[in-house]
Amino acid sequence: MPTTTLYSRPVVVCVDDDPAILRSYGRVLRHEPYQIVTFDDTCKSLAWMERIEVDLVLTDERMPAMSGSELLDEVRRRSPRTRGVVITADLSCRGGAAWTMIAKPWDNQELLGKIRHLLSDREPWDELRWARERSLHIGG
Repeated sequence: MPTTTLYSRPVVVCVDDDPAILRSYGRVLRHEPYQIVTFDDTCKSLAWMERIEVDLVLTDERMPAMSGSELLDEVRRRSPRTRGVVITADLSCRGGAAWTMIAKPWDNQELLGKIRHLLSDREPWDELRWARERSLHIGG
């Protein structure tokens, strides 16, 4: 069970072994009020999520060490509150009660809509602090 809330905003972890896809997630989510953390390895992401409270995991299905579904099963076991989205070109991939599936190539508005919906019931975060953090990040 994660022990630390490190950020004032909902935390979205993106996991994909393709750096171009991780950059795409960053572009799609850059104006959203979330803390985005990316990993190119499922095992590294799990190790990080063991210590930090995460609101949503966005992952590719086909990954080298374990599938996105397996990753989300493990995340769900460790942190039942964490939501998940599997992005896949393999439409035969099994879905799960703990996560949502989106087909590749994805539509940016559909992806944003799903993420916003999945995070809509989270506790509100401090808007002023978020604005300050964003300002520091952009100017820093």
